[in-house]
Amino acid sequence: MRVCSAFNRLLALPGASVIDVAFASVGVIVTVRLRRRRRVCGACGQTGDHLQIHDRRVKRWRHLDLGAARCHIECELRLLRCPDCGVHAEAVPWARPGAHHTRDFEDLVAWLPSRWPRTRSAVC
Repeated sequence: MRVCSAFNRLLALPGASVIDVAFASVGVIVTVRLRRRRRVCGACGQTGDHLQIHDRRVKRWRHLDLGAARCHIECELRLLRCPDCGVHAEAVPWARPGAHHTRDFEDLVAWLPSRWPRTRSAVC
């Protein structure tokens, strides 16, 4: 099984395909490509061809760790010019607009404190 195929199954990112995996000093960097061609404004959620492509940029999100290695998701996004809200990056299904972490990472960070002991004496 190829590395990209393995990471596609392992990460199961909705609406994305893994195109490259790099092992760097910061951890594992997984480069993905959006499967959809439809343009979706990241700020207001409008869709359609009236959203003009302004530019492109690469964005990186922190994802759940893979064992002892940190995992980062990287994707090239289109910057869209929306007639209502201006220029914004297109929306992605695995992260909230403007976030630096994936939804899975945020959900885990929110869930962990609920499992910690409530009193200090329980820790010792």
